[in-house]
Amino acid sequence: MVSIGFHLCGDRRDNIGAYGFSSHYRCSAGAENRATAFIARVTAATGKPVWIENANFYSASPAEIVANWKSIVRIAEHSGASLIIDLSHLIIDCLNNGVSPDICLGMIPWDSVAELHLSGIVEGRDGALHDGHGSPVDHRVWAMLDTLMRYGLVGGDIYLNIEHSDSAWLADPVAYRADFARLASRLAAPSRTNGGKNALGYARAYLKTLLKNAIVNFDEVVELSGISERELLDGWLSHVDATKKRLALSTEEMDSLIRRESIVFTDTFIDYIESRFNENRD
Repeated sequence: MVSIGFHLCGDRRDNIGAYGFSSHYRCSAGAENRATAFIARVTAATGKPVWIENANFYSASPAEIVANWKSIVRIAEHSGASLIIDLSHLIIDCLNNGVSPDICLGMIPWDSVAELHLSGIVEGRDGALHDGHGSPVDHRVWAMLDTLMRYGLVGGDIYLNIEHSDSAWLADPVAYRADFARLASRLAAPSRTNGGKNALGYARAYLKTLLKNAIVNFDEVVELSGISERELLDGWLSHVDATKKRLALSTEEMDSLIRRESIVFTDTFIDYIESRFNENRD
């Protein structure tokens, strides 16, 4: 057994809890203290980590949704519990209030998330949304998972749980397996998150553009160098790297302290051209 998971809910006799369902959680200092103490007792008694899951579907307002998410985060911080994020619950709770589910993504501490739950969503006759463990994973749930994967928020150490727990699946094993195949294909796809990896490349490319605009006779310099513009600029950047100094884009941003560790980028180009000229003359 890896962990012990609990729905974060209210008193089992409150609201829909009286009918056997997970009761609606309403944040308060008392609720947070009780949850934190309960998690501590379970951890002490079992020696297992505790993970808590968002269980609300029917919040009364967008403000309550935000307040409850802040409360979940505080409980996790105070208790050391990890989080189970049920994407279907999150989406249902938000859309039932006319709120974009994306607003919640920024409130979740993703480094504390241990597991994601995916399931179907059922629409009632009045337009309200409900959890659907007997239905295929909803397209909005897939879309949110794709967003999280695209932004690198779902790492390889997070468990992904498709909650097809309804007995209705016994009559449709093909559809049951289809969702697991969809998940497998997503996990096998290469990551499309590359902004961080390419940041240095973006900076170097933009620096080349700034230099070309700053050197008035740049085209003439390229012609006299005897090499292509790309070779000249790449050589200049290698020269910049070798200086081990920070570049300043103007003299105005350099005070006495910065000046000792920095050099104006146009000056490095002049130094580079002079060094090439001296090499060729020798």
